Amino acid sequence: MAKKYFHNFNGIRFYLASYIIFFHIEEIKSVLKLPTYFHDYKFLNPFATTAITMFFTLSGFLISYFLFVEKEKHPEKKINLKKFYRSRIFRIWPLYFFCIIIYWLWMPHSFLQPLTDAVFFTNVHPTGMEMHLPKYVYFGLYLVLLPQLAGAIAHTFGGMAVYAGHFWSIGSEELFYVFWPLFVNKFKNYKKMFKWALFAIYIWYVLVVLLLLFNHFFLHNPYVSSIVLTIVTFLYLTRLYCMLIGCVLAYLYINNHRYLNFFRQKWVVYASVVVFVIMIMNGVEFPIVVHEIYALLAAILLLHLTEETSQYKFLDNKVVSYFGSITYGVYLYHIVITLLFIYLAQAMHIDNVLYFNVFVYLTSYVFTFLIAHLSYKYFETRFLKFK
Repeated sequence: MAKKYFHNFNGIRFYLASYIIFFHIEEIKSVLKLPTYFHDYKFLNPFATTAITMFFTLSGFLISYFLFVEKEKHPEKKINLKKFYRSRIFRIWPLYFFCIIIYWLWMPHSFLQPLTDAVFFTNVHPTGMEMHLPKYVYFGLYLVLLPQLAGAIAHTFGGMAVYAGHFWSIGSEELFYVFWPLFVNKFKNYKKMFKWALFAIYIWYVLVVLLLLFNHFFLHNPYVSSIVLTIVTFLYLTRLYCMLIGCVLAYLYINNHRYLNFFRQKWVVYASVVVFVIMIMNGVEFPIVVHEIYALLAAILLLHLTEETSQYKFLDNKVVSYFGSITYGVYLYHIVITLLFIYLAQAMHIDNVLYFNVFVYLTSYVFTFLIAHLSYKYFETRFLKFK
């Protein structure tokens, strides 16, 4: 089977990334006690986390699609793990570690320090059990590609965000990239592979529940409760089950499975969009089960967008497609760029709320995509040639 280019997917990336920028601008303004819509609308927060869920589902689909295609081409039904990991390393690591330098080493010691101190490593919500860890502990977790664990610990024990807190989703995808190719290579029977993958993902939830019950009835230890909350937060951020739903979709798609006939029906697609909108508008958000539903709804939409007849100009045109292709840089850079223009707005004494918002939104969006473009063209491509 020849690899296929999915025309609409970059457009999806572009619009999801654009919303995430909007959400984080509002979230940062809220933390800085600036006029914001952050608490006014139920959909703001769940749509942001669901945008990441959709990214995860899309990643699961695309990575699995390419892995399955490669495996079927290989005489021994194996994928080249060395080639795969080299590809992921040269795509993800250079920009990831470069941005760690920006967020962890430059930003806290630059002219942005006052804003940085007001947003990061400062308590923004109450916690049941406080524990102060040195910053180098969190930094170490970033260096070993576990920013989501750093975020979970900071959230549970400090009620705060760490520098580059939004990197948590990069850590989640990296964890998926580490283990999923091993599963694909090990199992010849795909059904068996998916069963073991489900077990590997959900056994942790069973263990967490058992630990919670054991502590409730026997230990009564608040530290154990906090550890359980940290684990739940880590699992919620990692969200491997969303990627696995994308993997299942890729398997069904490649094999043109009979189930696809149902999911491709227009009424199913329309119903999925309606359910998705209703859930988002009502602020439906929960660490368990809910994002599996969001991922399934996203998978149905993605399946519809794989069809050759589903070509939409707002998703598949040169500008949108290109911006969608550089969303990795957009995602990593947008927080520091937002803080930069909030700093400039305050330095220029733009006190009018409307003018302030117009300035911050316009400059943040334009320069985020501009910097991402320059980064991709002059920095990231230097490493991509080694893939």
